[in-house]
Amino acid sequence: MWNDDGGDDGLDRELQDLGPLMMRQHEVERAVPDPAFTAQLRQRLTGETETRPHRLRFPRLVPIFGAAAVLAAVAIIFLVRQPGGQSKPVPAATWRPPIPSSPDLTKSYPLMGGLGGGGSGNPTVSRIELPNGSPYPGRLRLTGTPSSGPAAVSAYRLAGPAFDAPRVAALGRAAGLNGAVTHISNYESLGAQRRMTLWNVVSRGGMPSRLPLKSIAVSRRSGQLIYHDFSLPGDRSPARPPVPAEALAAARAWLARLGWPASRMGAIGPSVLAAPPGVTQVVLDWPGVGPADTPAAIIWVAAGNRIAEALILPPVSAVTVIRAVSSSAAWQRVARGGYPIGVANMIVARPPDGRGRLETTRVNYVFEATPRGLYLVPVYRFGGTARFPGVSGSRLWFALVPVTAR
Repeated sequence: MWNDDGGDDGLDRELQDLGPLMMRQHEVERAVPDPAFTAQLRQRLTGETETRPHRLRFPRLVPIFGAAAVLAAVAIIFLVRQPGGQSKPVPAATWRPPIPSSPDLTKSYPLMGGLGGGGSGNPTVSRIELPNGSPYPGRLRLTGTPSSGPAAVSAYRLAGPAFDAPRVAALGRAAGLNGAVTHISNYESLGAQRRMTLWNVVSRGGMPSRLPLKSIAVSRRSGQLIYHDFSLPGDRSPARPPVPAEALAAARAWLARLGWPASRMGAIGPSVLAAPPGVTQVVLDWPGVGPADTPAAIIWVAAGNRIAEALILPPVSAVTVIRAVSSSAAWQRVARGGYPIGVANMIVARPPDGRGRLETTRVNYVFEATPRGLYLVPVYRFGGTARFPGVSGSRLWFALVPVTAR
């Protein structure tokens, strides 16, 4: 599929490569042998002199065919290439995505406090934290005009537990774990939700044994995968973690063995998520999807390019196109106070009211978990700078608004 982020540069390069080849073919097809050479060759081979019988004249089809080949090649390029220089996935089904709740909209907002202490040695509790943020408690008076938004946008549905829960034993073997599948009931943190879930688990070590825990667990509700390897060097180990490029290659290779489209999952960085000093953290995005508030995978890579921890969601399985409300209508909801606003670096005892200016408008994606499935739902992201009395300098603010009407 044609994919070109540089306007018409890709098309120009394609024509520059194909043009000379087509022209040479066209000239060869049009070439006619020299008449004198043809007569001499016939006389030498057959002893006959050339006679010139009456010839019926037909239209010359070779030049027409040559020009048609060039036109067909250009037409193919334009057909493969879609407007805007980027190919869009073809919808696999017609369905309506959910409208994100307020907690799901604000889970990526700036934190108003510190992080927790991390997970324990439990196969179903990840050491990787995805903290939920909070809206700014003060009021912000906003001004500005948004840039125009799209008429339609894509929404995505994830594969869910059918992708990995039934094959947890095979996943365990791919990760170096051989053992029976057990079932553990424990809470699952998924986006802004926390619910009791049944997990399929393959593990060794951990309590009550003295061996370090190594495990892989898959939620039967969502398909979320948690991987541990507590045997790897800890924070105080003299072994140095791999450089980012090596860690990325190791993480993708490991994830591909588990069946994910790792080669198409781009790296996000630098990450603001907490990670221990003994590992290199790799954060991977969703292939073909725009910026999202929840990554597709987070993997810790330790010395020797070994995987120490992983938190992974199932891949995208379906896409549909939905009509979007205008950016102006969505912006008016924010300006009137209809949606919460996040403000960075404003951890103060008494948050003051302030004034903000709209500077950016774009489409992002929010991870949403519902009883019907997991989704990446499009939202408008409005952002800019704000000033507050008694606070030096400006602060960044942003707000997320669903692109569909309620």
